[in-house]
Amino acid sequence: MQITRNHSFDAARGLAMLIIISWHTLGVHNMITDPWVMPIFFFIVGYFWKENIQFKPFVTHKLNKLIKPLIYFSIPSFFILLTKVIISQDYHPLIKLLSPYDSIIVGGWFIPCIIMSYICYWIVDFIIKNKNEFRWIIVIVFSTIGYMLDEIHIGHHRIILPFYTNTALFVMIFIELGRNFKSIQTRYFTTCLYSIKTLIISTILFIISLVLFNSKPLDFIWSDYQGAYWIVIVLEATLSIITLLSLFSFFKRISLLEYFGRQSLGILLLHGYIIDILILIGFEHNIYLYIVTIILTYWGVKLIQYFIPKILP
Repeated sequence: MQITRNHSFDAARGLAMLIIISWHTLGVHNMITDPWVMPIFFFIVGYFWKENIQFKPFVTHKLNKLIKPLIYFSIPSFFILLTKVIISQDYHPLIKLLSPYDSIIVGGWFIPCIIMSYICYWIVDFIIKNKNEFRWIIVIVFSTIGYMLDEIHIGHHRIILPFYTNTALFVMIFIELGRNFKSIQTRYFTTCLYSIKTLIISTILFIISLVLFNSKPLDFIWSDYQGAYWIVIVLEATLSIITLLSLFSFFKRISLLEYFGRQSLGILLLHGYIIDILILIGFEHNIYLYIVTIILTYWGVKLIQYFIPKILP
């Protein structure tokens, strides 16, 4: 049976990937894009969440889909790191290989984070089953705990759990929001008029929230929320995601963005290598690096899928 793609979600995820590449090539962070770029991936997880999933096949599927590509793409970084250690005789970088707080590949942190969020949310969903109101309460509590860990210090040190669990707990709220958005969208957003109303209202509210709360760029990797309140982060992310999805619903197809969305895992894991190679041959962090990285990453993923298809699911 052929799976029908949701083109709005593919395009939105593709745009998010282009922005992530801009972070790593141009260092561009702003309050317009930062609130939604990472949360949208978890929102989409919730939107496509399957009911009554058994734990073992669920985890096995996610490990095959996410961990295997991470391992394959980490092999070059492993040998590069090993070569540096042998040449320098400094063995401290090897700690990075075993650290649950680090990744040897650009963007690699996202894989254990999303797996942890899958597992945490599955546990809550399994315990609560179909009692939606209780699931909401527990998800909000866990998300708040993940957020609050950023504010708790022991001595001069923040509490940072391994495998980016702080972030995984916090983003559970976006999985829940995405899951509920699906039922709301199916029930109400059945006409173009509803999409237009949603786009206008969510855009206005998002702009108001940015001005009202004086929002700043966020760092989801290390749960650095710049002192913003939990409810403000969730509100701005949700409004911006709904705005984006409503906007893309008016476009029939956006091929390039959709491809980047469908292949977001490969693009996430490959683009760091492309950037390193380009910088090595003389590129600087500017728009040219950004454009060439996009082009080479696009073709790099296509070549990998053609010649080594088992690397990317």
